[in-house]
Amino acid sequence: FLHGVKQGDQQLTVLGLAVAALFYFVTRAEPLPVLSEERPPSSVLCAQALISIALQFGVHVTTIALATQASLVFVDPYDMSLVPDGPFNPNVLNSCTFMLTCIATINTFAVNYRGRPFMQELRENKLMYRSLQVCYAVLAICALEVFPPLNDLMQLTALPNVHDRVVEPTGPLSSLLIHVAEQIGFPFFLFWLMVLDTFLAFLAERIARRFF
Repeated sequence: FLHGVKQGDQQLTVLGLAVAALFYFVTRAEPLPVLSEERPPSSVLCAQALISIALQFGVHVTTIALATQASLVFVDPYDMSLVPDGPFNPNVLNSCTFMLTCIATINTFAVNYRGRPFMQELRENKLMYRSLQVCYAVLAICALEVFPPLNDLMQLTALPNVHDRVVEPTGPLSSLLIHVAEQIGFPFFLFWLMVLDTFLAFLAERIARRFF
């Protein structure tokens, strides 16, 4: 908010529809016909759930913060759209944070879906499974700018050439992120940041489930 990050009406509409559909498809999961010998968690506030939520939250906040830090060097600090109460304007900062927010939201559904031994597996819930695949594919296409009209529909700006910086990076973290982006290109930097978020979110859930 302090950096003036905003989301457009079309972005909020698309994300809202995706979340509503995924919530509906979660309810379509069917229980297994045979009761499991394993007991389910005693409470939604059990240690396993709370630790998993905390770890996943840390992963998502970190990747969004990294995307924000890398994007700030490509936006004009005097742009009126960066004022917290200013108008929405597609820029690198808004586009990167929107895509990282989307991948965090989609990962929340994918990671926290509990299948066996109580419910059918994610792959058996066809509507849920296919919808997640479509969401991941759309985000990958947008990040890599494979189909620009889709980016326009999602109110995403063209991702920059790393040499077209408006301001120079400040601090070692910002310099490191820009150096990585220079090596692989900003679209691939954003894409791999989304992959990292997905991998670490799944890893956090596995750790919580295994040790708690």
